[in-house]
Amino acid sequence: MRLLFTAIAATTVAVIADTTTNRPWNYASTTPSNFVSPCACSNYSNIWLDVMLVIDSSTAMTSHGIEELTNYLETAFLRMSVGQTKGHFTRIGAVGYGDNATLLHPLTDFQSVDDLLSRFSPKMDGSGGSNIESAIRLAQVQFESGGHRANVKKVLVIAASHYEPGASEDPVQVAQQFREDGGVIITLEYVQTHGASVPVLKSLATPCYSLSNSNEDLRVNDLLNMFCNANCFCYTNWNPYATDPVCPFPDGGCYYPVTIPAAEVLAKRYCENHNGGMLVKIEDAAKGVFVNSLFNNKNEKTWIGLELSRSLFAYLWEDGSQVGSYQPFATHNMSIACVSQGQGTGFNSNWYPEDCYADYMYTCQATPCSADKLCP
Repeated sequence: MRLLFTAIAATTVAVIADTTTNRPWNYASTTPSNFVSPCACSNYSNIWLDVMLVIDSSTAMTSHGIEELTNYLETAFLRMSVGQTKGHFTRIGAVGYGDNATLLHPLTDFQSVDDLLSRFSPKMDGSGGSNIESAIRLAQVQFESGGHRANVKKVLVIAASHYEPGASEDPVQVAQQFREDGGVIITLEYVQTHGASVPVLKSLATPCYSLSNSNEDLRVNDLLNMFCNANCFCYTNWNPYATDPVCPFPDGGCYYPVTIPAAEVLAKRYCENHNGGMLVKIEDAAKGVFVNSLFNNKNEKTWIGLELSRSLFAYLWEDGSQVGSYQPFATHNMSIACVSQGQGTGFNSNWYPEDCYADYMYTCQATPCSADKLCP
């Protein structure tokens, strides 16, 4: 397990993830003001997820409450593409729970938004319990069955108006396991008139994925934006990097370390051929620390995507942008085109001009899968 620690460079704060929870690095203090997250949706209809709704169907929810909750959820689904087709489509199933859990709709049920609107109508089950644990397990069966699409993020939306501790199995452990297995849990606390809050829901949710109407400021876009963020993830075996110290969105990109050396031109070609990537771009000290952390041998240098442009006589990143104010060169030699990074003192990184035919390990960088970037 990679330990959690903080590295401070100038005003930069970097945090290494505890990989048991798949939490990404973050560099929140260095995010530029004009930063556009690759996790943002240009259109909510592009979202492609497998979503299981886990709905409190007990008497505490009340018939009016279930209807009001359904209206909120369906308003979100009106903005999405619901169906069973591959591509930019979201599949939606539902489980209701009180004393026990009941499958209302499998993931393979709804064929379109209109189909969902005409048939999705959860009802109270007449019981007073709150068996969220059983409901989560029943929803998991849908994800684990042959109906689940490969490389599609699994999302639980748990909507509740009450919870009775001790009346059933504690849901915290099964929720934690679902998150650790790569799933996302969104919780929706529906506090009705004269009703009480449901604090257990925050303990079930993925960080930054809890909603509540308690302040009477809840909007449908809040849920839709969470679906967008849930749809933002890295390819298998790629490491996420986040711009927020709490929220696990890989909006800083995805990174893959290659631990066998190659010449710079071949390293560049490899990255371009894998998920449309490029050799890593290092804009600040925190990211330099992050890239170094991907390799166990801190004595070895690794290629970065910086090259000297002979025509401009300036260093350019592989994406064509010029190097910024962060330039930790240990030595300067403007006759050598390629650049490596190595561990400096403490957590600092150093850059070195290198013969482009030298052989070093390297890190590929790619944008994450997202609502706007379909990853088959």
